[in-house]
Amino acid sequence: MLRNEPAHETRRGRIKLDKLARIEKAGRALFARRGFDATTTRAIAERADIGSGTLFLYFPKKEDLLVHLFHRDIGAVEQEMFASLPARPLRAQLLHIFDALYAYYARDPALSRVFIKELLFLDTPRRDRVTAFTLDFLQRIVALIEAAQGRGEIVGGLQPRQLAYSAFGLYCFTLINWLGGVIEEREVARAQLRASLDLLLAGLTTRETKR
Repeated sequence: MLRNEPAHETRRGRIKLDKLARIEKAGRALFARRGFDATTTRAIAERADIGSGTLFLYFPKKEDLLVHLFHRDIGAVEQEMFASLPARPLRAQLLHIFDALYAYYARDPALSRVFIKELLFLDTPRRDRVTAFTLDFLQRIVALIEAAQGRGEIVGGLQPRQLAYSAFGLYCFTLINWLGGVIEEREVARAQLRASLDLLLAGLTTRETKR
């Protein structure tokens, strides 16, 4: 009996992963096509070919599924972007990071609009999860700024966290304008972000770096 338990558990694990994959696929398709409000948990369960009770075991509310999808996607993008990060300078690093995020959101603009719209107005427990994820991401940018200061590329005396928040704010502004249709083309949004970052960094870059 004991000898069969590992195989049994492995099969059970595969079944769980298969159901999770079907739920993720269903959620992505329905959120993108119908929007968040019009997508019901029943519709997700039906498209995933599972019972509503089974869906509840994975995600008690559709907000939980949305947060899961966002974290899964952005986590993978973040891992790749930092693994391929240019050695220097800071400007190139920031553009590399934000370009990778733009590329991700361009894959499925309809779903991306749902993420941007809904994740800003979650209830407290779920909002805290997104906030913690964002703060961790910002801390990695802070580390890049501190490193740039350490090698004399960025002037000392400024608060790295404030610069990180300012750069991230510029990125968010252009991203929202692009996904919201204020800026029609992604390349225009990227060009605007690059120009804004140049203005932000203009008075913070040392003369040696500018040369």
